[in-house]
Amino acid sequence: MSDIILLASHNALSSSISLPSEMLTAANDFAKAHGNPQLSVVTATASGKAVTTQAGFSVSGPALETLARPQLVYIPSTWRSPLPMLKELAPLRDRITQWYLEGTRFCSVSTGSYLLAEFGLLDHQPATTHWHYFDHFASRYPHVELKRDYFVTVAKQSYCAGSVNSLADLTVHLISELYNHETAHWVQRNFSHEIRRPFKEIAYIQGDSAHKDEEIALAQHWIRENLQHPEILNAIVQRLDMNPRTFSRRFRNAVQMTPNQFVQKCRIEQAKQLLRHSNLAIGDVSFNVGYQDVSFFAQLFRRQLGLSPSEYRRTVRAKLFIAR
Repeated sequence: MSDIILLASHNALSSSISLPSEMLTAANDFAKAHGNPQLSVVTATASGKAVTTQAGFSVSGPALETLARPQLVYIPSTWRSPLPMLKELAPLRDRITQWYLEGTRFCSVSTGSYLLAEFGLLDHQPATTHWHYFDHFASRYPHVELKRDYFVTVAKQSYCAGSVNSLADLTVHLISELYNHETAHWVQRNFSHEIRRPFKEIAYIQGDSAHKDEEIALAQHWIRENLQHPEILNAIVQRLDMNPRTFSRRFRNAVQMTPNQFVQKCRIEQAKQLLRHSNLAIGDVSFNVGYQDVSFFAQLFRRQLGLSPSEYRRTVRAKLFIAR
């Protein structure tokens, strides 16, 4: 069984196939080294015959329809007009639609989103494509919610990357879901040494909206404003005059994580900002975000990001060296 299929087509951008392939290979290497399950990655074509990419590389693989349903399929980007790709891959409509309905995820790269839209799988969902084709895409697929201001969109099982660069961010996100966060951080560090913007800052995620529990929203605001307080949750429960179990249940229902997980998430994010923009010692950073035990803070930070606080600071402050 193939867990992930990289679909190749004539005149595709080689990087839209090779980049996820290399990143997923790295994820498998890391998983193997740590005794975790690996995922099978297979390159396929529509007919089972080799195709030639825009750069002249020959890509071969089995016919997609001979493979079992995978967890994820990558749809490549084309060089210039995507219409020839639609004709080449049209015979795959029934199989791709069937897989989609059965739960397979599809990640389109740049103009690859045309294929999902052509098959009706993006109707009434947010999507993006290469900027040069925005108007053409919107005219051809009026039922798709084209997000011109986002490089990445996520909706149900459809993931769209507007460019090869955003494909790297999206693949890191998918690795975190298919493997784990530790594997994703390791792959990101090896393929993008600079610290990139958080995924949620560049992606439009369908349904990712604020909840309607006003008291929990107020609690979230207090947490963000009082991270230095070591007993912030106890203080909030008292301030809201709410039973701790009731608070915890309502918080989980509204935020999809426990109160402690939310506090940790906010503290780590604030620590990242302090490490990036201030010269505070690691111990002072730890204290400023509510951790009096510096060792515990450092262990938690490394577990979340795969880097120690000092390593993170050096990475985000790295400057390009130019020989003169």
